Amino acid sequence: MSQPQHTPWWKLVLLWSFFAAVATSLAIGWFRTEHLPTKWIVAIFFSLCGGFLIFSLIHDWRQERRLRRLLHGRESLDPETFGARFFSDVPRGPEVATAVRQLLDEHRQRELGGLRPEDPLDHLQDWIDPFFLDELARRLGFAPPENWTEFRDLIEPQKTVRDLVNALARKLTQG
Repeated sequence: MSQPQHTPWWKLVLLWSFFAAVATSLAIGWFRTEHLPTKWIVAIFFSLCGGFLIFSLIHDWRQERRLRRLLHGRESLDPETFGARFFSDVPRGPEVATAVRQLLDEHRQRELGGLRPEDPLDHLQDWIDPFFLDELARRLGFAPPENWTEFRDLIEPQKTVRDLVNALARKLTQG
C-alpha cells in the first residue's frame, strides 16, 4: 500500500492565508467598533466560519484514516489484477473493475492497491459522485445518468465495490 499523501504546499498556504484573513478581520471588526451588538455579530460569524473549517479538516482526516485502516496490511494489486482476480466470472467484469480502480486511483491521487470487492462504498463516499460516473461512462462507453434521480437510483442500492462493478457491468451488457 502506498504511503498517505501529504497536503500540498499550496493548500497549506491557502489554509493559513484564510486563517490570517479571518483573524485580522475579527480583530479589526472587534476593535474598530464601539457598538456591542456589532461586536457580537462579528464574533459569532467568524466563530461559525472557524468551526466549519475545523470540522471539515477533522472530517477529511478521519475519512482518510478510515480508508488507510481498511487497506492496511492487504496485498497490493494493480487495477488489471484486481479486475481479473475478482470479476472474471462477470461478463465485462474485469474491464469494468479495472476502469473503476484506475479512476479511483486517479481521483484519490494515490494507489488503492488493497481495495477488495467486499469493501463498503462508505469508505469512498466522497469519490463516487456524478463526475466520477460521467468519466467512467466516457471510458467504458455507456450512457451516464442524465439527472440526479438516475444517479441516485444507480448508486443508492450499491453497498460494496462488488455491487458497483456488477451494476455497471450489467449496464454495459444490456445496452
